[in-house]
Amino acid sequence: MTKIYLIRHGFSDGNNAHIFTGSTDMDLCEKGFEQAKILAEYMKNVQIDRIYSSDLCRVVHTIEPTAKEKRLKIVTDRCLREIDGGVWEGMTYDEIGEKYPKEFDVWINDIDNSRCVGGESVAELRERVYGALLRIASENDGKTLAIATHATPIRATVSRLTGKPMRSINWVTNASITAVNFADGSFELVRTGYDEYLGSLGTGFAGKI
Repeated sequence: MTKIYLIRHGFSDGNNAHIFTGSTDMDLCEKGFEQAKILAEYMKNVQIDRIYSSDLCRVVHTIEPTAKEKRLKIVTDRCLREIDGGVWEGMTYDEIGEKYPKEFDVWINDIDNSRCVGGESVAELRERVYGALLRIASENDGKTLAIATHATPIRATVSRLTGKPMRSINWVTNASITAVNFADGSFELVRTGYDEYLGSLGTGFAGKI
């Protein structure tokens, strides 16, 4: 069996400014870097064999302290990126709602069928990320992996594994851990969005990437 810890990036400059960052390479803010340190401390006694990450800096910088603690290389993979937001990239959520009310309403209320204007659909993201997880898990049979990524990929993965629509699944919080097992070609969801170790530094999602 392969054990996988899916980790969402820490609190970012985009989160702080209520900006749809998507595949834009925005870094962590000060709180996010602190969350990354706490994550590494929590993971100190957890066996990790390999670490994979989205190539965007807010994710790499979230898992970097853990990699240093484990003395492991971070393998970056573009397939673990957040959704390509198209023209929404860099816009505030209020601006998107004003300029693209119909499309943004679908994002908020029926995300499974949403497509970012000029960018990627959620269905496309779901298949991209699932394919990456299947490939990584298959290449690491019997190992324990940390895979650092973003909120929409994790939400889409939980949807795929449970068969529930994404609109019925909560966003995971910053620097939280979602545990998944992989055996005989199938994934099993163990735990979603665990973040109690962050204590007062925990940050909710509130619908923002």
